Amino acid sequence: MIPFGFLKQPVSGLYNDVSAMYTLRRPSTSVLWTNAVLKLRRSSDNQTAFIFIDGNSINDTISLSSFVSTTSNTTPGANQLSSWVGANDAFVEEWIGITPNNIIDGNKTATQTTISSQPQFISSGVIITKNGEPTIDFLSDLRYLQAPVNTDLNNGNNFTLLTVSNNNVITTGVGTILQTTQETTGDNNRVLLFNDNRTNKKSFRIITPSGNAEIDLLLQQNSTNQKVLSLTVNGLSKLGTSYFNSNLQTSDNWGSLYINDGVTIGTGSSGTNFINGTIQEITIFPSDKTADLTELNTDINDYYSIYAPTENLLLYQRFNNSVVDETGLNTPTQNAVSYVNGLYSGLPNESIYYNASVDYVEVPNNSRFNFGNGLTDLPFSITFAIKLTSDTLLKWLLAKRGAAGNSATKREWQVLTDTGGGGKIRIDLQDESTGGFIGVQGNTGLIVNQVYHVTITYNGSGAIGGLKIYIDSVEESSYTDNSSGSYIAMEVHDAPLRSGSQLWSTTSNSANTQFTGLGIWNIELNQGQINDIYNKQSSGQELL
Repeated sequence: MIPFGFLKQPVSGLYNDVSAMYTLRRPSTSVLWTNAVLKLRRSSDNQTAFIFIDGNSINDTISLSSFVSTTSNTTPGANQLSSWVGANDAFVEEWIGITPNNIIDGNKTATQTTISSQPQFISSGVIITKNGEPTIDFLSDLRYLQAPVNTDLNNGNNFTLLTVSNNNVITTGVGTILQTTQETTGDNNRVLLFNDNRTNKKSFRIITPSGNAEIDLLLQQNSTNQKVLSLTVNGLSKLGTSYFNSNLQTSDNWGSLYINDGVTIGTGSSGTNFINGTIQEITIFPSDKTADLTELNTDINDYYSIYAPTENLLLYQRFNNSVVDETGLNTPTQNAVSYVNGLYSGLPNESIYYNASVDYVEVPNNSRFNFGNGLTDLPFSITFAIKLTSDTLLKWLLAKRGAAGNSATKREWQVLTDTGGGGKIRIDLQDESTGGFIGVQGNTGLIVNQVYHVTITYNGSGAIGGLKIYIDSVEESSYTDNSSGSYIAMEVHDAPLRSGSQLWSTTSNSANTQFTGLGIWNIELNQGQINDIYNKQSSGQELL
């Protein structure tokens, strides 16, 4: 949770043909929306208030908490949300669907007047968030919102759904995000969109009298991570196609027409398949937006930072029987390496094996790997999967430092397992002008012949607190400070980047590991992006 904060400005023009957008952010400069987006109920006395996004600001600090009105959903008042709610909880009575004509449409306003069934937006005076952005928490019981029939979702129509949601806990069932019915006590034929944690991992279901269409998710979803689920529907051909975090999943057809008698957000028709999670956004388009899905997903991800932005990759090596850089930016070479089955996928020759002192891969020097200029540093991140194959002693994994026979020159940064023999991941940033460095070592000791996914991030601050290490997407619970001397910033040197051994010597401390999926990024990856990279690579899916 965060204090009352700010909402960023998405890409202009993408949403000017929406049917309804249930969101907590301003959709675009081309969609003028001056009305409220939420009606909240204060827990202390059940007083209600309408919440507005500041419609006057067009930069990236649009405040959700600027104006509150207790009387009007079209005219902001002078109260601040923080003043109105105090230290109380607040629950959602209305989630108003944003439309391009700047008119509140009662058919596109999702409501809940039953107090015990209202989802929550504020807890003890603080907006509930997911990954740093405001969200609506549907909690762990039957909380839901309902709107009348949205005719754009009717039988035979083309439409597109995009949603941002997550599960609060890992469950073994279905968590409904949206369905096209107001039935909550029995099954009706409908379009159903959900997070599915069952073995077969479905994402959408079209239920009709003549048979169901269930659309598989190719990725395992047994997690509490944010996700973007998208569905495009061609009503004429009765074809639905699903996407997960912008990745095409699969398509399916259904036999006859389904019923649309309203929209329910947060629970299924049985009243038991509730989401048990949060929803940040549901966007409904009255058309098949397949051609625009990439841009729409990019806009969503730019705002929420849910999955890894591959455009920020500086290097990506799959090691699928070669050392090729999949970004096309670099031309690595190798010496005496061999290839073995993938660490996660089990596919032949999908990881590299550094099993001797002369085994290494080298990427020629390029300024893209210089993350300092002697005065300040730049943020960067490193991701890879690793399996130690012999012991947990000191092993040089990555080094942009040194020259043949001389370890004390051209020092920039390095990744290794700790010198104490515990198999712990360590990162050092070196300032050659001062002779000092900053470095941290995690607390997880890697076990021989066990696969780990490692992420290292740096925020460019020049401080040890800017370095973080994640094992299997979880940040290390404690660090050892390996820093020494004075550190200002890394300097620009021309040493190549080597993996598998030191640059200055191939006779000691070689990696003796299996290694795959090496990515170097020019940003500090956040937790959502780290989760996405780990989920993809650990399920055998490549980033590029």
